[in-house]
Amino acid sequence: MPAWRDVVRSLTQPPPGHRADGRVLGLGLAAAMDRARENEVAEVEEFLRQHTEDDQQRAQR
Repeated sequence: MPAWRDVVRSLTQPPPGHRADGRVLGLGLAAAMDRARENEVAEVEEFLRQHTEDDQQRAQR
């Protein structure tokens, strides 16, 4: 039997796969979109880190 917290969480969160233009997206696509949103910050940080290192190396020359 699931814990009450799990039951409440399942009732308050949107269902997996959300509506877009009146159609329901598949669970796989919804999961991929969530993962892409989570990785956005990491990608930006990595981009800035690489370019900062390049700029520092150019300044030392």
